[in-house]
Amino acid sequence: MPAVPKSLNTRADGGIGGFDLGYNVQLNNFVWGVETDISRSNIAGSASSTVNTFAPPLSNGLPYSATAENQTKIDYLGTIRARVGFAPIANVLFYATGGLAYGHAMSKTTVSDIPQGRC
Repeated sequence: MPAVPKSLNTRADGGIGGFDLGYNVQLNNFVWGVETDISRSNIAGSASSTVNTFAPPLSNGLPYSATAENQTKIDYLGTIRARVGFAPIANVLFYATGGLAYGHAMSKTTVSDIPQGRC
């Protein structure tokens, strides 16, 4: 089997921004509510690596080159949560929250191998 790059050090960077929205209701000492947030991102990165070698039998002893390229991207992420709580005294709230997290991320790796010369 021809040699391929063993690793790619894809380092992603960028920014993220979004908004939160929520609503809480207190009835006597009980509190309930919902909240959601969504963030858009431009976090992305890419890397490539090439290995040059002799890789018989596919290259018939000729120089052989294999390149691996990786692209990584995070488009958005968010959550939606419910809250229930109990306020035994003023300025004190015991609560539990739970919900769902979602998002979209992509990672794509392409490997190409090219004999250098005629086979």
